[in-house]
Amino acid sequence: MDELDRRILELLQENARMSYREIAKAVGVAVGTVYNRIKRMEEEGIIKGFYVGIDYERVGFGLTAVVGIKARGKDIVRIEGEIAENPRVMQVYDVTGEYD
Repeated sequence: MDELDRRILELLQENARMSYREIAKAVGVAVGTVYNRIKRMEEEGIIKGFYVGIDYERVGFGLTAVVGIKARGKDIVRIEGEIAENPRVMQVYDVTGEYD
């Protein structure tokens, strides 16, 4: 990855729907160069996908809850996976301290 790749990624993070032509104009290279760079970054797993930013309050999720759980060491990863499968769960974190 070089500076051009990083700039392309920055633009896509700001607006994943930005066209190759718009990106090319913003970074000062040919459209084909942008296409090839993005394709390569997808193939290398640098770009995993293109996402939609959602205003969760506007779609009915006006409450945010942070829940602490306690689990036995060997069960933590399994429990995290089960929690993460719920479509209403946005993040699952590992923390140290009293709660897992």
